[in-house]
Amino acid sequence: MSAHKARRIIDQINGRSYEETLMILELMPYRACYPIFKLVYSTAANASHNRGFNEASLVISQAAVNKGTTLKRLKPRARGRSYLIKRPTCHITIVLKDLEFAHLDATTILSRGLAAKGIYPVVDPLDSTSTMLQHRIIDEEHYETMQRVKQSLQRYKELQGIIATLGLVELFKEDRLTVVRARKVECFFSQPFS
Repeated sequence: MSAHKARRIIDQINGRSYEETLMILELMPYRACYPIFKLVYSTAANASHNRGFNEASLVISQAAVNKGTTLKRLKPRARGRSYLIKRPTCHITIVLKDLEFAHLDATTILSRGLAAKGIYPVVDPLDSTSTMLQHRIIDEEHYETMQRVKQSLQRYKELQGIIATLGLVELFKEDRLTVVRARKVECFFSQPFS
């Protein structure tokens, strides 16, 4: 489904409660509603099963659609010719928030890039946030360590394009050291299966 068709639906459910969202998705006349309905239902099932959240108190705090790759398919025609069919795709992100735990106020963002590397859980430490990570709540040493780790991961994210183009050996020595440290931190935060 195209990002335009999905965004038309996502804009209607952003900020609404889980039960209201399901009702809206059931009653909207668009074909794109069914995959989004399944996605919202699956997200709520994961939240209630894995985190123990109550489905009645869930709210869609963030819903976003990004354009994905275009799939190209060939349809056979007469006399051995073919006709190119382009199928647009999209990436849908839905973040649920439990109102019972609103005082914790943390956002966990899952990353497709980490899943592609085989690193689980696929929690992105740069995009995930928490109000508990402040130096008035945690001590100064832990706060500074967290900031340095985030800076290292951010620099690694910036260098990935250069690494893909030129390779790791073309980087400066301090950048290579940053990449090695960031890869170790990535593995430390997760359970790599590959």
